[in-house]
Amino acid sequence: MKTKEWWLDFLKGTTIGFAIPIPGVSGGTMAVLTGIFDKIANAVSNIRHKFWESVKTLLPIGLGALVMAVIGFVGIKKGFELAPVALSALFAGLILGSTPVVTKELKNAKWDFWSVFRVVASFVFACAIGIASALVYYYSGFSLAAYLTSNTWWIYPLLIIVGFIAATTAVIPGISGSMMMYLMGLYVPLISLFTTWSNWTNPALLPLILGGGVCLGIGCLVGFVTTNMWMKVLLAKKHDSTYQVILGFVFGSLISMFVNPQMIHTDAVTGVNSWIYTDRPIWEWIVGGILFVGAAVLLFLMTKKFSKKSDNA
Repeated sequence: MKTKEWWLDFLKGTTIGFAIPIPGVSGGTMAVLTGIFDKIANAVSNIRHKFWESVKTLLPIGLGALVMAVIGFVGIKKGFELAPVALSALFAGLILGSTPVVTKELKNAKWDFWSVFRVVASFVFACAIGIASALVYYYSGFSLAAYLTSNTWWIYPLLIIVGFIAATTAVIPGISGSMMMYLMGLYVPLISLFTTWSNWTNPALLPLILGGGVCLGIGCLVGFVTTNMWMKVLLAKKHDSTYQVILGFVFGSLISMFVNPQMIHTDAVTGVNSWIYTDRPIWEWIVGGILFVGAAVLLFLMTKKFSKKSDNA
């Protein structure tokens, strides 16, 4: 691989890394828009037969994604601490703005009862993920996130599953791994676990951070490789059906983006739960509205432009 091509793939990888920490922007979507999706998919599918060639292809993309993802996670953590509602609105706008990636694939689809059923069913499923987890936490106090710092043994296999789900959804155009974590209420807690400096200096948490990080990485690696393989087959055999499910999930996630355990505040003294919406300042609602509209319009126009360019290429 030539030096120029290496750095170009690295830069394209940073666009994927930019998407990784942002719920609403799919790494798969960015890979499609930058024209690198097929390159990644082919490298992964040939990794058993052309191992080193595939590694050389994926290395600059992976490094670029890693660098930008770390920067993004730290910034988003600070943003959520300051204005969680505005940040959620931004993410929701990005989700809405990315829909042309999905709808473009369905422009020649034939719609019947089962087509509509797939969209509606996946919409309900995406809504249910956030709403159900929020209600369980609100009324019972149970949340997977609450056990992250408990060093309970089952947290480690759970993090493998979480990593697998995150990587799986990150590969699918129109859906992001961060979006799925956000819907389940694990997004902010996971970011806080790995980006809070005091956690790294706490001997009691260090095994969880290091061991949990390894488990998360294993899950991500397995999810990334396996999903690339079966997505290639699935899109070849069930193209329209797959994108109909994705479309419903995208719209359903708009609801769960605002109704999930991260939108609930637990009083440190009384232990009473309340929705964070009850005490947010008016400026945050105004900024949130502006960010929602701006992000939706901007990403929609960018997506349409890149899609048109790829069609003409």
